[in-house]
Amino acid sequence: MKPLFYDFKRSFLRPATVLSLVAFIVIGVGLSYIVTTTLSTSVRIYTEGFGKIDLSNGNFIFYFNAYDANLKPLNSNVAIYLGIMNTSANSLSADAFQTLKSWTFKATNGFYALNDTINESVLSQIMSSQSTTNAPSNMFPGLRIQVSSSLGVSDEIIGLAMKEGDRYAYITPFGGFSIIDQSGNMIGDVWAYLNKDELMLTALLDLPGNGFTFRCAILNSTLIPQGAEALNNTIYLGEANSGLNVYKLNLSDMNISSSSISNVYLTVEGPDGKIYSSFSLPIERVSTGRLQGEIESISTGSAGLALFSLFFPIVVLYIAYALIAKPKGMGALEFLLARPISRWDVYISRFTAGALTTLVSSAVFLLAFDASLMLITGYGISASHLVIIFLGILSSLLAFYSVCYMLSTVLGGSKYLSLSILLYLFFTMIYNIIIVILGTELYGTGMYLSNNFARLQYISYYFNPIGLVNFASYFIGRSLNTMQEISVVNPYLVVVSAILWIALPIVIGWLLFRKANLSR
Repeated sequence: MKPLFYDFKRSFLRPATVLSLVAFIVIGVGLSYIVTTTLSTSVRIYTEGFGKIDLSNGNFIFYFNAYDANLKPLNSNVAIYLGIMNTSANSLSADAFQTLKSWTFKATNGFYALNDTINESVLSQIMSSQSTTNAPSNMFPGLRIQVSSSLGVSDEIIGLAMKEGDRYAYITPFGGFSIIDQSGNMIGDVWAYLNKDELMLTALLDLPGNGFTFRCAILNSTLIPQGAEALNNTIYLGEANSGLNVYKLNLSDMNISSSSISNVYLTVEGPDGKIYSSFSLPIERVSTGRLQGEIESISTGSAGLALFSLFFPIVVLYIAYALIAKPKGMGALEFLLARPISRWDVYISRFTAGALTTLVSSAVFLLAFDASLMLITGYGISASHLVIIFLGILSSLLAFYSVCYMLSTVLGGSKYLSLSILLYLFFTMIYNIIIVILGTELYGTGMYLSNNFARLQYISYYFNPIGLVNFASYFIGRSLNTMQEISVVNPYLVVVSAILWIALPIVIGWLLFRKANLSR
C-alpha cells in the first residue's frame, strides 16, 4: 500500500496535474455560465404582474412575480419603464417607446411589491397621451417590463388599461385575467397552471382592506356559472390578501381528471359580501421536466464534456511519462529494482496510481461543474446521468492512459513523448478526418448521408479510446429524447470495447515491461 500511496501522490500532486485540474475546475464554472446563457434564450419563464396608478395623486403600486419553467419562484432582475408607446413604430425601434420614469429591483424568491409616487409632470404626460382630443391616435401610455435571470429573459411592452375620466390606470400584463367588480373596477390579476394533477393558482391582488376570501370553480368548458351557482359550485381556497396569493389543488384527491378540465372561474368575496369575479381563465399546462432536460442536454453536449474529455488526455499521457517513461529513460527504474521489489510491483503500482489520479480528477471536475450549476441555476444534473457522464469520461481517459502506459514500458524520455503526442493528435483529429473522408466516399452527399454518417461515426468510436466518451452523451440523449436511436450502438459492445481498450494494453505492456532493458 505504501508504494501505491507514494506513487499516487507523485502523480496527482505533480504541479502539471494540479494546475491542469484547477484550470478545468475554472472551466467547469465557466461552462455553467455558458449553460445558463443558453437557457436564458431557450427556456420559457412565467412572469406575472398587476399594477395601478391613482391618476388623482400619482400613487403607483405594482406587484411582480416570476416562476421558472418548473414553477419554482425565480430570482430575477427587473426593470420597469413608464412612458408613451408608439403603436405605429416597429416594436424594436428606438422610437417605439419613450421613457418618462423607470424603476429597477430584484425579485427575490419570485415576488416584489413596488410602491412609489409619480410626479405631476410625468402624470400629466401620461394622461394627455390618453386624451382623445389632444394626443395622436397612435400614442398611448404604456409600461415596458424587462426581466433577466439565469433561467430565462423577457421583454414586453404593454398598454395601460385606462379610460378618459377614470380615477385609476390599471396595468395587467403577462397574459393574466383581471378580477373585477360589477362596476369594472380591477383589484388584481390571476393565473392558472396545471402540472400533471396539481393545479396552481396565482393571484396578484390590491384589496381595499382585510377579510377577503378566495374561491374557484373548475370547468370543462369556457362557460361561466351564473347567479347563485357562481358561489355554490366554487371551491373555497382560503383567505385573500394584498400582494401575492398562491393556492394549490390536487385534482386526483378531488376525483377530477386533469385531462378533462380547460378553464377555471375565480371569485373574491369581500367582508361586506361584495363579489369580485374573473373571466373564464384558461389553464396553462406545464411540463416541469423540460427544464431539467434542457440543462442536462446542454451540459452533456459540446459545452459539458468536450473540453475536459478532449484536453485532459494530454495530462494523462504526461502522467504515464512521469511514472514510467521518464524514470526509465534516466535509469531510475533499474536503481529502484535493486531494492527488494519486483517488476510486477512497480508496473501495477504505478499503473494503479495513474488510474486513481485519472479517477479523482474526473470526479473533482464533474462535482465542481455540477455544484456551480446548482449555485447559479438551482438545478444540477441528475444522479443517474452524472454517473453515466463520469463512467464515460473515466473509461475514455483510462483507455487512453492504458495505451500511453503500454508505450512507456518500451520507450523512454523524448521518444515516448513524441509518439504519445502523435497518438493523441491521431485519435482526436486525424482519426475523425479519416472517418469524414471515408463516409463521403462510401455514402456520397445524398439525402441519407447524415444517417449513414452517424452510424459510421459511432462504429468508429468503438475503435477510438478517446471516442468512448461519446457513448455517454448518446445514452443520456436517448433518455432525454433529444437524440435519435442509432442501431449500431449496443451498450454491451460499449462495455466490452472499454474493457478491451483498458485491459489489452495493460497485458501487452506487462509482457513488454518484464523483458525490457531498464538500464539507461
